[in-house]
Amino acid sequence: MKISKNALLLNRITIGLLAWISYFFQSSLAITIIFFLLLLSTILGFKKAPIIYFYQKIFDRFISSAREDVDVHAMKFVFAMGTVFSGICLFMVYFDAGTAWKIIFIFALLKTVNVFGYCPGEKIYAYFKKQ
Repeated sequence: MKISKNALLLNRITIGLLAWISYFFQSSLAITIIFFLLLLSTILGFKKAPIIYFYQKIFDRFISSAREDVDVHAMKFVFAMGTVFSGICLFMVYFDAGTAWKIIFIFALLKTVNVFGYCPGEKIYAYFKKQ
């Protein structure tokens, strides 16, 4: 499936920024928002993922960008993996806050790597798909 590169970038940046906001301000609200955005993305599918859908309906008309071919199954796996990871972070915030912020720091680092175009989740999916 082809999708706007800018829509993908907006999705990555939004989740990454929210992860860093959660870490620096120790905000359980930000990690909760991440969890629900990723959960909705997993349930609704890649094409209807909230941030991507928002971009396509509002900005895609005015700001054209190149299209990128995306493996829908890989993205569903990535969203599910992000949902699980953020769910663990959210769970830890309420039961062991000291450990939670360390895990959220790792989550924010992974999301930062994702913003720059290298998605660890896609690499994991590709590895398991080969097996």
